[in-house]
Amino acid sequence: MYYVFEMNTKLTTKFIYFRNEPAGLNIDEWQTGEKFRTPPAEISMVAEDEIPSELSDMLLAKVELHVYSPKLMATMASAGITNLEYFPITVVDQKRGVTRTDYRAANILGSVACLDVKNAELDEFSDGSGYSTVEEFDLLEDRIVPLPGMKSPPLLFRLGEFKFHVIAHQSLKDAFERDGITGARFIPTQDYG
Repeated sequence: MYYVFEMNTKLTTKFIYFRNEPAGLNIDEWQTGEKFRTPPAEISMVAEDEIPSELSDMLLAKVELHVYSPKLMATMASAGITNLEYFPITVVDQKRGVTRTDYRAANILGSVACLDVKNAELDEFSDGSGYSTVEEFDLLEDRIVPLPGMKSPPLLFRLGEFKFHVIAHQSLKDAFERDGITGARFIPTQDYG
């Protein structure tokens, strides 16, 4: 089974929520599913006066950038996720005067076109160039094939028809639960909306 994998913004009463978009961030660069040709601009996530003060393993933010703790990165590695590119990021809690540099921004490599268009709630752009939203959808799992350089289908990838969605396999969800990873949620594709 596959899920939509994203930050769990319902946890903002328990963990810091970064309301401000990092300066110089071009979020579109992070949603292509492709390697960066040159390293992206250095990013700082700044919390000004947020309450509570605890960081989640997957940072909660207004912008859809995947930022992972060392614990989450270790879980990804133990789950066999190899199609990630990590970049340094600075996490600043201005109110408490705390700066961390052990978190990383994650670029998810690879996209798979496996959307079952017949069984999805879709809003298509008027020019026919793609979809503005994809909800309550099914995947054609026989189309989830190994990415270049891989021997088996990816356990984590971007949905080819709508790269905003990150798709994760049940085994990754199980690994997060086993390791107590915070800040993420896994939503069955059929329930996403």
